[in-house]
Order: sequence, then structure tokens, then C-alpha cells
Amino acid sequence: MTMKELARKLGDPRAELLSDDPVSKADRSKAIPSESQYLKEQEDKQALFESLDRAEALAEPEAAEPEEALEEALEDFDPYGEEPRAPEEAPEESFEDFDPYGEEPRAPEEPTPAALEELFKDAHGGPFDPKSKTDLRKMGEIKQLLAEQGGQGDMTNNQFALKLYRRFNYV
Repeated sequence: MTMKELARKLGDPRAELLSDDPVSKADRSKAIPSESQYLKEQEDKQALFESLDRAEALAEPEAAEPEEALEEALEDFDPYGEEPRAPEEAPEESFEDFDPYGEEPRAPEEPTPAALEELFKDAHGGPFDPKSKTDLRKMGEIKQLLAEQGGQGDMTNNQFALKLYRRFNYV
């Protein structure tokens, strides 16, 4: 019986879309091995591989890999016949902050209290009150942003205020 015939018999309207290939039953001639038989077969295979590895090890004398032998031979080879030199000592100073134009890197200058108060006034719309916890927190955020970006740079106070608002989620 084909799938198409079976679908027609069951009254499925999609029967015409199916193939005419016959439906086969499972082949029960092959027995499914039990778990213990499967584990036994796996152990036998493992034992066979181990015995083959031992046989190969006894058949071949211990020899270095050809690549390793070549590397060892070329390790001290100098094509120019010069004596091997000791590696040069690293210079004491670091080149991380090296400026090719001769200027030494400088730490950003601390803004004056008057400049900080002006930034506060432009950013928050009022004068700084040193007794207010909110104003102290906001002034700390201004100092933090200045430290993170290395100063105000070429930004105007309004541009700095916008960056401050974005950084500390005021809006």
C-alpha cells in the first residue's frame, strides 16, 4: 500500500500531493544489540587499538620527529659565520609616551575653582552651593568627566554640558 492510497482511504484531501512510493515496514531481521553487548564491543575495540599502539612502539625505535631534528640542527646555525650575540638590553625608559616632535606628554591641568563654578552654572542653570549634597554630587560628576576626557579641550561650556547630560543620564 502506498502513502497516497492510505491517505485516500483515510479521506485526506491532500492525498493527491503524496508520492506513489510503497510504504515499507521496519526490517526486524537485524536484532538491536543490548547495552551490555554494545559496551563489550567498545571495550574490545579499545583493547585492539591499545595493542596496535604497543606493537607500533616496539617495532620502531624511538626517533625524534624529522621536523624536531631539523629545528635542533638549525638552532645554532649562523649563515654568516658570526658569533651569536647577546640580546641587547631593553632601554630603561619606556617609549609608550614618546612624542616624535620632542614635546613631553603633560598631565591635564586642573581647572580653577572659578572655571568649575562657571561650568556648573552653565550646565545646571544656577550657582554652585557647597553646602548642598546634590550640588556636590553634580560638581563631582563635572570633575570626573573632565578627568576622563583630559580636560575641556576645545569644547564650549554648552557642548560640555550636553556631554555631561548624556554621560550621567540627566535627560
